[in-house]
Amino acid sequence: MSEVIKEKTTAATARFNELSGRIKELEAGLTANAELQKHIVNYSKTRQTYIEYRKA
Repeated sequence: MSEVIKEKTTAATARFNELSGRIKELEAGLTANAELQKHIVNYSKTRQTYIEYRKA
C-alpha cells in the first residue's frame, strides 16, 4: 500500500512540474505577444507622420 502511494505521489509531482514549466512557457509567449502588439499599435499610429516627414 505504501509503495502505491509513493508511486502516485511521484507521478503527481512529476506531472505538476511538467505543467508548471508549460505554464511558464505560455506566459512568456503571452508577454512577447503583448509587447509585439504594443509595437504594432505604435507603428500604425506614427506611420503616417513618418511618411509625411519623408515627403518634406
